[in-house]
Amino acid sequence: MPVYTVEEPLSSKTHTLFMGADISVSQDKTLHPVKDVSGSSWIIDIEGRTTVISTRSGPISMKVKPVLKLTEATVTINNLRDERAYSFNTDPITMQTRTMVQTAATNADYLYNANQAAAVVDGTTRLVTYATLYNMSHPDAHLGGVGTDMTRLKNMIPNALENQVRQLGGAGSDLSIGGKKIQPDGLDAMEVSFAVSSRKPVLNPYVVTITRFHARGDDPGTSRNWVYAKSLNPIDDHMREVRFTEEGFPPDFELQDFQLHLYDRGEEVATTVAPDRVELTRDEAFEYIKTEYIGAHPKDTLPPVPAMAKLPAELHTRMSEGEYRDTFFVIVSRDGMAGESFRDAACTQRIGDPFLDEVVKGIRFKPALSNGRPVEGVASLSLGKLPI
Repeated sequence: MPVYTVEEPLSSKTHTLFMGADISVSQDKTLHPVKDVSGSSWIIDIEGRTTVISTRSGPISMKVKPVLKLTEATVTINNLRDERAYSFNTDPITMQTRTMVQTAATNADYLYNANQAAAVVDGTTRLVTYATLYNMSHPDAHLGGVGTDMTRLKNMIPNALENQVRQLGGAGSDLSIGGKKIQPDGLDAMEVSFAVSSRKPVLNPYVVTITRFHARGDDPGTSRNWVYAKSLNPIDDHMREVRFTEEGFPPDFELQDFQLHLYDRGEEVATTVAPDRVELTRDEAFEYIKTEYIGAHPKDTLPPVPAMAKLPAELHTRMSEGEYRDTFFVIVSRDGMAGESFRDAACTQRIGDPFLDEVVKGIRFKPALSNGRPVEGVASLSLGKLPI
């Protein structure tokens, strides 16, 4: 991918080289590069058709390939925290809250029963008192049966109270532990949080986290990888907080490594927490691009192509007014440096425009190759197709 910049001092660190990750998703036994992320679903392209691969249907087959990448923009990430945590269903606080709600309902039943029992006891007490007074007032009355019943009811009072106290005592125990001891299965999630900002707006960002861990019960020295994606709101120069929980890890897993990668429309962008990151000047970045390009084409014969550009701000204005829209041709040295500009591919009709000469000299090229060796060549150039 070409890398472009506008009016940067040659001595400043304008680019970042880092270890990125190319991510592919398997569909119908074929790997497809990830183009975007929607929510936590992967978006791929299958024969020109956008396809959404949801993670809710179960595990999916993926490939993560570590790749050195070079980008101009760097996104700032501060206070990155990646910690093992409980999922919602195994969180002790959630479990205790759920238990307390259940206990409160149980206690409501206990309280209702206690009130009913108290009403019975109170009524019984009044009845016994009435019977006693009646017997005292009517010593000759034939209330032997009633008196016997009253005596039996009176003896029931302490037993009823004891039963209610015993029941309420059990409810009190449920309040503290919910009738059973809370036994969480173990940490089975990752809690991730960070603050993010960028001088250059990132309009369609998403993050991918790669967690390497050891599961309880696995053979010693073995590890597994967990890949998680989440789309984000646009990122600008205002620092904002991001927080999310990744659930589904095996209980009591051992965290071994954690990486966070950030993408914009499928293209990875360097961050301040990217692995093996190195800041480079424009010259250093160009040397890296050339070296990688030549190494990737050991036997190819190819024309020169634009790689980087430092363009004057005035160019955009003049192009919007209709200037410099035609295709022209530039002689490019074996080192990738631009020379004179011509109207024809044979380089016989020199343009001779001082402003255009300034623009062209700010563009650096991947050099022409002849059987893999850099040589002088002629590049076809259309300024309207450069992403400036």
